[in-house]
Amino acid sequence: MNMMKKFGILVAAAIALGACSQEVIVPQGRALGVKEVYPAAGDFSVFVSTEGVWSVSSSEQWIHVPGDWFRDNHAIIVSYDSNESMVGAPRFNRLGHVIVKTYDGAAADTLYVRQRGIEPFLSMDAENAIPQAGGRCYIPVYTNLTSNQRGSVSCTADAGWILSAEFGREGQGISLEAAAGSGRECRLVMSFTDGWGRVSSAETTIRQ
Repeated sequence: MNMMKKFGILVAAAIALGACSQEVIVPQGRALGVKEVYPAAGDFSVFVSTEGVWSVSSSEQWIHVPGDWFRDNHAIIVSYDSNESMVGAPRFNRLGHVIVKTYDGAAADTLYVRQRGIEPFLSMDAENAIPQAGGRCYIPVYTNLTSNQRGSVSCTADAGWILSAEFGREGQGISLEAAAGSGRECRLVMSFTDGWGRVSSAETTIRQ
C-alpha cells in the first residue's frame, strides 16, 4: 500500500466564504490549499482521498478535528470557534492549520484555515514634541489594538537618539526612551501584523 501518496482534499464549505459551491483543493507540495471562513463559529467537511491509514490534527485550540485514525478515502468535519469581537476584546484575522498525516508519519500535508476578524485601526497625531532632557516619554496612539496584540506590534524610529520604543502595556500609546538634545526630529512608525501577515501602520514626527 503506497503510504507516500499525496493527499487529495475536497472541501465542502458549510459556513464559509463561497459556501454555495464545492471546491477542490489540489495538492501543491505540502500545502493542500487555503480555506477562508467568516468570524462566526462554523464547520466544513473535508474529504481526504489517499491510500492507507491517516489522521488529522491541529495545534490551534480554536480548530477542532476528530482524533481518530482513518483508512483510505474518508470525509471528516473541521469545526472552528467564533472570532467575533467583544467589548474590550477585539479579534483580528487569524490563521490555523489542519495537518493530515500518514500512520508512519512519512507524509504530512497542511490545509490552512484563515478566519476573518475586524479591521485594525491605528492613528497618531502628525507631530509630537518631547522634552530636551529626554528620558522616558509617552506618545499617544488612537487604536483598537490592546495589550493582547503587543507581540504583533513593532515600533521603529529613524534616528539613533530614540533609544527604545514599544507599544505600551495598557495598549493606548508608545513608550519611548530618548537621549537629551534639541533642534532635531525623527519619524516614528508603529506597525501591526495580523495572523494573515497583513500589515497596518501609522506614523508621527517627533521633535525635540
